[in-house]
Amino acid sequence: IGAHNLLQTLDFGEDSALVLHHLYKLDVSSNRIKLVPPVLSLCTNLSVLDLSENQIEQLELLPDSLVTLTLCDNQIEVLPSTFSSLTRLRTLSLARNRFTVFPPELKGLRLTSVNFEENSISQLPWWLAVGNPKWFVSTNCGWRYRPTDRPVRLGRNDPRIK
Repeated sequence: IGAHNLLQTLDFGEDSALVLHHLYKLDVSSNRIKLVPPVLSLCTNLSVLDLSENQIEQLELLPDSLVTLTLCDNQIEVLPSTFSSLTRLRTLSLARNRFTVFPPELKGLRLTSVNFEENSISQLPWWLAVGNPKWFVSTNCGWRYRPTDRPVRLGRNDPRIK
């Protein structure tokens, strides 16, 4: 729809239900969007959503159909409790936001790629060590794993795990 523009809102018009049903990929990165409208949750076929490089501070409802979600370079501090309902989500990027703790809303999701680079997270939760991300990137925790790295096993006594 409009990456690299000056969009401040997402308005899909009067026929939004019809338009949104057919949408499977939406890239509105590099704009000035502050709020993700709840009507976006009507995108029942949306699998890829890129909202990076905007001015988003908080999220509301997102479509359950998402597989890839990119929210880098925003001002997000916490995830909504409804985030745990994104059971199809596999790739999540929240780099360069304002997180100070690893979001508990991610517990139980079957993510295969998670990116929290350049947030202010100093400790990781214990459940991440036994959880499922196959690779994790977080320079602020002193970790840098790539998909080609062998799996890393962490014990409960690891100082990086709270």
